[in-house]
Amino acid sequence: MNNFTDEVSTTILIAALLFIAFGKLKNESPLTGKIRMLAFYGSAIITWASTVLYLALAVLPIATDTKSRLLDFVSQAGAYFTLNNFLIPIALFIPVFWYFKRKIKQEHQLKQLYLLPYMPFNMIGKWGTLLFMLFFTVSEMFSTKYNIYSDISMLFPAALALWTCSRERVENEVLFEIRLRALQISFLAHYVLFVVLYWLVYGWDYFDALFCSIISMQLIFLVVFYWMKYKTSKQNQLVEAA
Repeated sequence: MNNFTDEVSTTILIAALLFIAFGKLKNESPLTGKIRMLAFYGSAIITWASTVLYLALAVLPIATDTKSRLLDFVSQAGAYFTLNNFLIPIALFIPVFWYFKRKIKQEHQLKQLYLLPYMPFNMIGKWGTLLFMLFFTVSEMFSTKYNIYSDISMLFPAALALWTCSRERVENEVLFEIRLRALQISFLAHYVLFVVLYWLVYGWDYFDALFCSIISMQLIFLVVFYWMKYKTSKQNQLVEAA
């Protein structure tokens, strides 16, 4: 009964926050819509950065065999952080949105968010992500025993964050608009997928699903972003050919 109550309450909470995030204001304007997309991207970047920081602090005492009260506290808070990580992006969106709305009064004030340089961060993120995915694939194919919470697994979100938060080789305003739209789609898809898994998965598989929810939004974003980028490129080629 308690599990059912938790599932219902969590689903209602996520649905309510999504309605707030995606619902139009009473006096919605085109500028407000762009600010909303910017807020989605801003809250996602803050979430990814804080996740990488936490995971780095969690791995540090294990990797260096260092013991301290502060590091022990960070390590013990890991389970709580993982359990509630799924709420961080949507909870951050609300204050970030209203901050941008108060600050940005005209469209020319809309500025691109800071992105890490293409070299070396984009390449490190891409190769790191591919290597981690290859590692997980080989582990599953050959039934290699590994702990999803091991040091190497905890570095996977860092590789994804470098990729998603770094510039492309050619970065322009059109690509930035694609980033915003792709993040908005991945934001919604991430929470729909999480709610489905929340109802279907139990036991230790559920904790694995919670860990995967830390990286799911970034993975969905990359797929949507590069698909939209490819689609826009094809459309531009057709226009030039005509």
